[in-house]
Amino acid sequence: MNDSPRLNPESVRIPDEDGWCDLWHTHFDWSGDGNCGTAERRPFIQQLMQFFHDVETHTSTWTKPNQQWIVIDENDSSQDAVYLHTPNPNRDNFPYTFDAVEWGVDVPDWLNDLIDTQTHEFGRCIFNDATTFWVRRRSVA
Repeated sequence: MNDSPRLNPESVRIPDEDGWCDLWHTHFDWSGDGNCGTAERRPFIQQLMQFFHDVETHTSTWTKPNQQWIVIDENDSSQDAVYLHTPNPNRDNFPYTFDAVEWGVDVPDWLNDLIDTQTHEFGRCIFNDATTFWVRRRSVA
């Protein structure tokens, strides 16, 4: 493991409602240290999950429509990220449609205790032989 700085979740500023987010996201393992193994990756996934919950809490009182989700790259920890998305002037891409994501798939063992499938949906996307896992809050019916 190298000595490169890690992102401290407390140092990340979650955008405010008065702005907009066009697929805004942040990573926690910029240097890919979590690629060394499951034990090395778990702390980064835990940070990702905690920050995701912080974003959910921060946006829970917003009147502006918004979406939050997590992307976890099966093979590259440096690509794992928390996303926040709102209507924006850049593109007509809200809401994000998740077209390529297959929802309701089994959570891999190495993530099983970190994902609450009672409150969140778990999905998978396979593109160009790369697998990413997706997490978002379940819709309230």
